[in-house]
Amino acid sequence: MLARVWVGDGTVLAVSSRALVDACDRLGIDTVALLAEVDLSRKTLDDPDGRIPAGKVGALWRAAHAAANDPHLALHAAEALPMGAYRAIDHLARNASTIGDAFAQVSKYFPIINSTVRLPIDEQDDHRCIGAVAAGGSAEPSLPYLEYTFAAIVLRVRVATGAAFPLVSVEFAAEAPGDTAEHERIFGCPVLFDRPRSVVRIARSVWDEPNALADAFLEEVLVAHAQSVLETAPQGSSLVGAAGQVASKGLRLRRLSQDWVAQQLGLSRRTLQRRLEEAGVAYSQIIDAERSAYARELLAKNELAITEVAYLLGFSDQSAFTRAFRRWTDRTPASYRRALHSGK
Repeated sequence: MLARVWVGDGTVLAVSSRALVDACDRLGIDTVALLAEVDLSRKTLDDPDGRIPAGKVGALWRAAHAAANDPHLALHAAEALPMGAYRAIDHLARNASTIGDAFAQVSKYFPIINSTVRLPIDEQDDHRCIGAVAAGGSAEPSLPYLEYTFAAIVLRVRVATGAAFPLVSVEFAAEAPGDTAEHERIFGCPVLFDRPRSVVRIARSVWDEPNALADAFLEEVLVAHAQSVLETAPQGSSLVGAAGQVASKGLRLRRLSQDWVAQQLGLSRRTLQRRLEEAGVAYSQIIDAERSAYARELLAKNELAITEVAYLLGFSDQSAFTRAFRRWTDRTPASYRRALHSGK
């Protein structure tokens, strides 16, 4: 059964949904009926600037997987997506100075594509990790969406740079499907499941490899355009996403009170609480989600003791942090850190 992909009223560029429906078309699925089932029009899908409410995108993916006799539908949709479908971001990758810069540009401007998901990049001594996590207040991405996203960005950067670069591994924080041969064919590396988090691992030597196709002047023009689009693109749900973003900032400033978050949003505490309740989300859920994401970020830094991580997250002591982290991940902070740095 597919997990819920998103909650809230963030929006997603229509491109990924169009790729999914096109893949269903090739499988002989009645896509007219499929779109009618989730109340989407083909006109919306074909609009290069069209955006779809995240909840409706989640419904489309669930319906498509229910209709398709293809357990790797998401991978095949990403594989068939033509270069240029993501327009400015595709061209940014093509003109980035290095392979790593191409991934960095995709990561930075990914909110243009999907306002409910972020692609953070972690720097390790000998490799880089590109993850996929929910923006504040959103549900964690489902396995099919992670498969699509990772396949899309890897395949597109390979095409954009003209380099068939290897990956160290692709890892998913999800139960392994019955057959992973198709994953390994598409990614060209070991594909691992039941991991602490979902990431693409790339060797630093590959990350720093120059892009022979780059045009520095064109990249500068494209960055300016992408930045202007990003600044005007919808950023998460009208309130839930905004509250998550402010709460994330508050965690780093050690200001966790609902009064402070409400003040930053220009609301009274009572109004914030009421509007979150109307959206079906409690303030405690938002703080919990942001703490969980920030905990993973801090644990990736070996120089911080776990007691320091607990303090930075606002827990009264390490044991309280450990209980919370077990609830989030079914692991202790220490075992998560060991797995993170050992790759297991």
